[in-house]
Amino acid sequence: MKPKMNKPLRTEVLTEAPILFQTSYIIKGRIRAVVWTDVFQLIVIVIGFLIFVIAGILQLGGFVNLLNIANEGHRLDMNPLITERYNFYNTFGNGLFAFGAAYSITPTYAQRVCAVKTMDEAKRVLKINMVGFTLLYIVLYLASVVAYASYAGCDPVLEGRIDVYNQIFSFYIIDKLNYIWGLPGIYAATLASGTHNFVNG
Repeated sequence: MKPKMNKPLRTEVLTEAPILFQTSYIIKGRIRAVVWTDVFQLIVIVIGFLIFVIAGILQLGGFVNLLNIANEGHRLDMNPLITERYNFYNTFGNGLFAFGAAYSITPTYAQRVCAVKTMDEAKRVLKINMVGFTLLYIVLYLASVVAYASYAGCDPVLEGRIDVYNQIFSFYIIDKLNYIWGLPGIYAATLASGTHNFVNG
């Protein structure tokens, strides 16, 4: 019997509980606590999604098979046409501008720079952060390709197994990777870390 998700996933607890926790550690530890919490949350998110990606790749029969399925579904096209709404090039260019602005003027990155004592330490913090977020986005894109390849040829929304496409990855964890003990808990920890990082940032 195929699992069905009748209700949209509830995230109130994941969004409200971290706010209370965040307030307490900011009051006690000031800005250094915020920076170290960001580091810890990024590590939890990357490790969590890396586990999902590796498990998904193994389930699909390897990385080459994953790429073949994605290529057959035209998910890896490198078409440079400017008439397409999304392609590799305009997404990459948009990312450069978005992250260039984020690393230059946003309060989130300003607080990370202000939390260290010297300019060299500030540069090192931003370099480490850039490497971490680059790794995170690579893992997130791989996770989306794994989810796509796992449901290539069928659509859980059209089959009525989920209500909206936002539920696809949560459904993927329950439907395809439920044989791995503890994986839903790791997914919940990853979601909580991501939510807390977003609220904090």
